[in-house]
Amino acid sequence: MNHYNNTTTLRAPERDMSALIPRKNPRMGQQLKLNGIARVEHTCADWLAGIEPHLKAWLQAECIEVDTFTMEQFKAHAVASELPMPPHQNGWGALTRRMASRHVIEWTGEHVTSQAPDAHGRPTKLWRYVPGVQ
Repeated sequence: MNHYNNTTTLRAPERDMSALIPRKNPRMGQQLKLNGIARVEHTCADWLAGIEPHLKAWLQAECIEVDTFTMEQFKAHAVASELPMPPHQNGWGALTRRMASRHVIEWTGEHVTSQAPDAHGRPTKLWRYVPGVQ
């Protein structure tokens, strides 16, 4: 009952709204993600090949002192060292994915708060270097 004008507010019956969402292919989102990753890897192929040795050298030098790192720490090193930047910003993710798939790095299962100003404090993965993997 509405106490301002003594009327009753009618509500529509609740119903399952998921039927209104088009679902042509439930795996379409995953496929779009994989297509995007493939496009970035193709766009950044030359950059990835060139930056990989720099990352491995940095890991060997940096991870003697500390056990874990974030990729934004390597990105900061790359900027400070004036290393080439990727042709697409998602190249950093492609580099991380490549190194993890080759078992050069492994995710610790932990997140830390990003220190990059443009990340606005979002969580970022904490990685561990796996020595001896080429």
